[in-house]
Amino acid sequence: MSIGMYYLAKREIMRFLKIINETIFPSIISSLLFLAIFHFVIGKSTNGSDYLQFLVPGLTIMNMINNSFINSAFSVFISKFTHHFEHILTMPLSYLELTTAYVSGSVARGFLTGISVLIATSFFVSFTIYNIFILVLYGLFATILFGSIGVLVALMAKQFDHLGVFNTFFLTPLTMLGGVFYSIKVLPPLFQKLVLFNPLFYLVDGFRYGLLGISDAPLVQGMIISLILSVGFFSLVVYLMKKGYKVKEW
Repeated sequence: MSIGMYYLAKREIMRFLKIINETIFPSIISSLLFLAIFHFVIGKSTNGSDYLQFLVPGLTIMNMINNSFINSAFSVFISKFTHHFEHILTMPLSYLELTTAYVSGSVARGFLTGISVLIATSFFVSFTIYNIFILVLYGLFATILFGSIGVLVALMAKQFDHLGVFNTFFLTPLTMLGGVFYSIKVLPPLFQKLVLFNPLFYLVDGFRYGLLGISDAPLVQGMIISLILSVGFFSLVVYLMKKGYKVKEW
């Protein structure tokens, strides 16, 4: 790790820590609200405690994904908008180091969010971590993938609204349809097959296995798909950085 990459990654981490009340706390509050709503709506009519336990990993990985995307997307876009990105490109860093620094900030924010949500929800829902290795591995897959996608979207965006478009019309629907709030086994057979084409499903399913030891799809299959997507999008961002895609013409 070069000194330049270390300080750029540190800058990305300190940037969201300075406004932790805006970056971490909202995820905790929204997760607790989800638990409260589902507890009062279905907690008394079905096996509510089991369902709330099922809900925790989905809410955690959902917030990790959203925060890792937002962190890199907003950081890169604002740097482009203020032309600060031009100064960053003059730093003695390789494009691999530059991308790694931005994604590292997303990984740090994603994991801090995930840990915070798990601690907060543990006061209301009892659970024991089933496999810490799988849990961390899928957390890395999710944060690296969407940290990379955040950089990619920021490079492509011409207006600030474009970041919201991706979040509203792509990220949120895929997350909600990825098994966060339900097991795909309750869906009709056709919809079960369709969900398997949603890459976010494998992240949610694998993370849930790491926390609770239950899954709807083969773990190895999800691991391979998540690894390919994470490495693929990260490599794509490095390539686009090297080519100066939407950077040098900004």
